Amino acid sequence: MNRWIGRTDKCTTTRDDEEVTMEPNEIFELIIKADEKIKYAKPGIGDLRAGQARELLQQARDAAREIDNDALVAQAERRLADLDALTGEADPG
Repeated sequence: MNRWIGRTDKCTTTRDDEEVTMEPNEIFELIIKADEKIKYAKPGIGDLRAGQARELLQQARDAAREIDNDALVAQAERRLADLDALTGEADPG
């Protein structure tokens, strides 16, 4: 089982009671999932999808920071900035 521990700003996961740090490819997958939330949002649920995308991008950014992967941090932050411009909201992190 793979689930997030605690708040969404944690990037350590647990699998069968074992803590595991996310790999770069897993972090990139979070970024892709966030992009798809926005890209494929149906009319009327754009705000919901934007919120879900923001959470995924924040998780990806935090996980990338934990493993000191500046390229993935930059990718997540760039997409958060794009999302901010799209929705008019600001990322608190």
